[in-house]
Amino acid sequence: MPVSPIRPARRSLCIFAALVVAVLLIHLPGLGLWPIVNHDEVALNDAAWHWVSHGSVAMPLLAGKDPTYATNYLWHPPAHLLTMALAYRIFGLSIYVTRGESLLFAALATGMLFLVTQRLSGSAVAGVIAAFLLAAHPLWLWLARSGRMDPAAVCVGLAAWLVLLAAGRDDPDFPRPSVARAAMAGLIVGLAGLYHIVLLIWAPALAAALYARHRKSGLLPAVVLWAAAALPAAGWLLWVACTGRWHAWVVQFWDYQVMQRGAHRAFLERPWLELRLFIDQFRPLPFVGLAALAGFAAWVADLRRTRQTGLLAGFLVALAAVVFVLGKGTGAYPLYWYVWLAVAAGIGWQRQLLRSRAARLLLGAAVLNALLFMAVNDAAAYRQRAARSQERVGRFLKASLRPHSIVLGTEELWYATNAADCTLHIWEKPDPQREDYYITPRAQLNAPPPGFRLAARLPDIMPRILGHTGWYSDCAYDVWESIPRAAERSPGTPDTRLPTVPDQLGGGGKH
Repeated sequence: MPVSPIRPARRSLCIFAALVVAVLLIHLPGLGLWPIVNHDEVALNDAAWHWVSHGSVAMPLLAGKDPTYATNYLWHPPAHLLTMALAYRIFGLSIYVTRGESLLFAALATGMLFLVTQRLSGSAVAGVIAAFLLAAHPLWLWLARSGRMDPAAVCVGLAAWLVLLAAGRDDPDFPRPSVARAAMAGLIVGLAGLYHIVLLIWAPALAAALYARHRKSGLLPAVVLWAAAALPAAGWLLWVACTGRWHAWVVQFWDYQVMQRGAHRAFLERPWLELRLFIDQFRPLPFVGLAALAGFAAWVADLRRTRQTGLLAGFLVALAAVVFVLGKGTGAYPLYWYVWLAVAAGIGWQRQLLRSRAARLLLGAAVLNALLFMAVNDAAAYRQRAARSQERVGRFLKASLRPHSIVLGTEELWYATNAADCTLHIWEKPDPQREDYYITPRAQLNAPPPGFRLAARLPDIMPRILGHTGWYSDCAYDVWESIPRAAERSPGTPDTRLPTVPDQLGGGGKH
């Protein structure tokens, strides 16, 4: 009796939903506690919140770095800005909204990678393993809680894969799409590139996959896909030029994102730099890294039989683009070739390695490694939850700062300074003529900065675990206030006056 195509489709949808829910449930308990708020989380979302709260698109966080940031945000393409502005408009500003967006896209992308791998392998098992290898990548675990745009870029980019793969279900590799389907896939890649421009390397990668698989008959769809992928970015540049923002774009995007952050190492040194980065990233999860490499090696060894030359070509192009064009030895760029590796590794595990008991033990160790990593970090964050609480720091700053003040400090203070109705600046030297307050980690300075006086202190209540905080911050701060000019100072008020901070701030108090 023939099996209805509805049943496999329903099963795939159920597995997709289960993977999405699993990723959400794993991350939600510690979402607002770890990691500590970092630079990317703040810098990539400051403009969206400023748009919602002040009605103009600007990035006051870096206003002291260059004047263009005070009136424009062209640091990255606009998709993440639009998405987060909508989220903040609906839900308001909080660490849960910022990280919730990246977590939702990370969960959806994990499920979509399952669908892609299942389609290329014909196996739900391969799809689940590939999804796990992505979800358990240390970089992906961080990105899911980062407020960054990479999960959204990957999620939308994988939709382009699904559009291409739907062209023919009997092809074990990338089927030859119609020109219209190739154009649609290219436009989707281009839209994903408006989240993160690095995702555009998938356009030549997918084009290479089509050409490697179909040769001459795949050339036209490959060219159309690549050309269509360039259209959204071209539209963004056209808007920049037509609205007179070209100088701001050059300063923020070209000079900083492209020229300063591109690959500058010697050409032959770059592969070793990428390999070292791969090893460093998997240091806390070595069994996951070994499982990914083992699956990929098994897939490569089976290429003569599977003849998935398109997938191989796409992987090689994505890898070469990151290593030789974009590689800088840090950051999320390796993710954009690792997605291709995870697909191949999932197929390799299902077709070759699961028959081996030793290999199954390795895969089990990888799963336990990932679960233990999450459990330990969540447990540490829960134990330190009072010190890490953004609400605690926000109450402290609200009691210590005058509203509408300019505050110089570190990125981790962004939520708290906004809660105090103040504006945060970073990457500047303290200047009492420019900033009203300067906030430093507790006891970092032995003497007041010139032109500032100590105004308040938030004590260190961070529990130590094995003698360490576990992070780069103990969430304790000194607040330095700029010294008013004599004419502005109240009669009889000494410069050394230290306001008292209420004790109910969660351990906050007098210095």
